[in-house]
Amino acid sequence: MTAETMLISRSDGEEAILPELLDLVYGALPSITLILIGFAVAGTIAAMDTGDPFLAAITIVGFVVGLARIAICLHYRRWRRSAPRLVGEWRRWERAYMIGGWIFSACLGALAARTLVFQNHMADVLVMTLTMAYFTGIVVRVVRPRIAIAQLLLVLLPVIAMSLTLGGSSYIALAFIEAMFAVGAIQLIVYNSQTMVARLQAERSLSLLARHDHLTNLPNRAYFEEKMAMAICEAGARGEGFALIVLDLDGFKPVNDTFGHVIGDQLLCASADRIRTALPLEAFAARIGGDEFAVIMPVGMGGAEAFARGKAILAAVAQPFALGHEDIRIGASAGLATFVSGELGAKQLYTMADQALYQAKRQGRANICVYAESSFVAQRAA
Repeated sequence: MTAETMLISRSDGEEAILPELLDLVYGALPSITLILIGFAVAGTIAAMDTGDPFLAAITIVGFVVGLARIAICLHYRRWRRSAPRLVGEWRRWERAYMIGGWIFSACLGALAARTLVFQNHMADVLVMTLTMAYFTGIVVRVVRPRIAIAQLLLVLLPVIAMSLTLGGSSYIALAFIEAMFAVGAIQLIVYNSQTMVARLQAERSLSLLARHDHLTNLPNRAYFEEKMAMAICEAGARGEGFALIVLDLDGFKPVNDTFGHVIGDQLLCASADRIRTALPLEAFAARIGGDEFAVIMPVGMGGAEAFARGKAILAAVAQPFALGHEDIRIGASAGLATFVSGELGAKQLYTMADQALYQAKRQGRANICVYAESSFVAQRAA
């Protein structure tokens, strides 16, 4: 089972859809840029109108933090275009966004609270308008509650505290309105998050059903073809090769005819498990139809090691299967082809491996044959 397949198979909680959730979070780059511009304008005007050095310092710090957030978003986009990553790396990106968002929110909250001290109505209007726009962006775009709610409170609590400190009916009303807004916004954030998570999980479940074989839970032919194209691109970029193994079960049809489809299905599932177990973590195994399977070995694995892995698969399948009250013995034949040229396509590589498989069957089954231009190299699994 590949590392990617292990990730995909984890449908518990939000772990499996973390990449999609982070794409939504980091997709807020235009909003982050606009808010930063507004923050710089409002902070500069407030600092100039009041002559307060503390407001100027907050504006400078917040502007620098905002620029850092933009840089992180751009870096994430470049990183996202690379190969699929492990869960731990996604978590690091989530923390990076979270920390940047919290610091910027604290700067905005401090700017809004400090501006209220001077009771400059024009500066108050500018800063509070910016604050409301920021709230809207958080509620709509940040679908991670622990990030969004903390950002919201970091802006609102200083404003509420300062309004209550200043007193007066208008400021008391402002504190009340901000508190009511916070309650409603938190409820909306939680609702949006739950709705988005449910939708993404449903989409992922449908995607898994479409790309995996319902009987063996292995990837199906469509997913195999997708993975082949990815492997060819990766091998071409790295200047390395990889091996493709195509195998058929020997003697499956007589077992299916003798013991029935229930035992036949169990035999297919058990064979798929043995194939999967015999492979390195980075390999990709698929059921491409009937009793035919295919394995894409990791890019960079040498031909000798791939051949040895193929032999291990055949040896595993050749062991007896205890199904029902019967000990059933079958075997498998395999063909191996190696991608060594950027001009070689997925269809050509599969045809080469299939021709090698056909040759293995002609040579007595329980063989693995390696495709060559004018000859085949065969070796029995046992």
